Amino acid sequence: MINLKEALTELNINCSGVIHVGGHKAQEYQEYKDAGLTHQVWIEANPHFFMRLLMLLKKMKTVLLSTMQCLMKKKKSNSVWQTTEPHPLFYH
Repeated sequence: MINLKEALTELNINCSGVIHVGGHKAQEYQEYKDAGLTHQVWIEANPHFFMRLLMLLKKMKTVLLSTMQCLMKKKKSNSVWQTTEPHPLFYH
């Protein structure tokens, strides 16, 4: 498995945040935090996982976090983006 912090350093990439699509259970939260990604946006379409994701991330109090429940689907020949309002969890 790739160590994100080492990969960012080796590739000389300086960034402070991540947009994670398919947040599920936020398994990558600690790796992002350890890599210095202090601004995290988590996107999850499944309402069951989304509510669990909200509860999990509310416990994390060291970075700027936001969540969004949204879904991209194809409707005939057009793509449709459906979303709820973003949920800012807290600002630190």
